[in-house]
Amino acid sequence: MGGRFLVGILLAATLALAAGCGRAEDGQPRLPLYVFVADGAPDASWEALLPERYRGEVSYLVPSWYVIRADGSLEDGSDPGLKEFARAAGLRLQPSFSVADGEGAFLLNPAVRSRAVANIAATVLAEGYEGANVRWDPPEPAHREAFASFVAELADRLHAGERRLTLTVRPGDDLSGVAHRAD
Repeated sequence: MGGRFLVGILLAATLALAAGCGRAEDGQPRLPLYVFVADGAPDASWEALLPERYRGEVSYLVPSWYVIRADGSLEDGSDPGLKEFARAAGLRLQPSFSVADGEGAFLLNPAVRSRAVANIAATVLAEGYEGANVRWDPPEPAHREAFASFVAELADRLHAGERRLTLTVRPGDDLSGVAHRAD
């Protein structure tokens, strides 16, 4: 019940916003609309949580599927049901890659950082995702410069494959050094 409730609330809030201001008078989208999907499959079907009448308002689905580990590998928690639904509904997927709690030190090792970038880029390309979203509650001060290098390297790699990079941040986070690299 918890997964369905959380996903339902996120979708309802997003769709309410989209219905009121998602399109300009000429019918063109004003800004891309990202719908974030919380961890775990819902108790209801994806079709019920994102009815067809709202799908045209959604630019990207951003499921929380991947975790970057300390060795640069990825923990894959992707949901085949959501992938199937999104592709059948013509929705673009741009999953979130988050840094596991306490594992941000991988950024300080250039070889491990590059391994993480390669793994993310390979996953995005192999799965046909539109891009990647990086979610990390602000890097520790000692990691800030390394995080900027990580974002720059990942942006270069994804953009070379014509994919997007977005960042999930909290209001007030210092984005100097990284904001200009994201789409």
